[in-house]
Amino acid sequence: MPSDPRPIHNKILVYLPFEEIEDIRRLLAPFEAHRFFVYHRLPAASDEGHLRLRPYSRQGFLKDLAESSAVITNAGFELVSEALHLGKKILVKPLARQMEQISNAKALEELNLGTVMKRLDPDAVDGFWPSGRLQPCDTRTWLE
Repeated sequence: MPSDPRPIHNKILVYLPFEEIEDIRRLLAPFEAHRFFVYHRLPAASDEGHLRLRPYSRQGFLKDLAESSAVITNAGFELVSEALHLGKKILVKPLARQMEQISNAKALEELNLGTVMKRLDPDAVDGFWPSGRLQPCDTRTWLE
């Protein structure tokens, strides 16, 4: 990953692999002031206005993660941990009936480290916009 690039204020990384791409498009369509880099099961990259739809690509994903000011994702541990470490704002949608996801979302909310939406909710997205950068969070210290 590039060494500590400056985040681009209106660049948002979106990784919701368990949601339908059409549902993600509808969710993000109203928010034209932001550029959403959406990684999903797609045959090829395409740009649709402010939506940048991307097929899975480790190199592209890591670049976009480094440059983004925020992440919208499910509440799994790995991406959320990376986003915290990089000081990104986080909006999560935990997978239903997945205890790990529900627990992670609850912890993010209680620790004031992220925002939770229970469904793909435009109101949650609208109230989420990054204003400044969070301090990077060294999760390794949590184990001491």
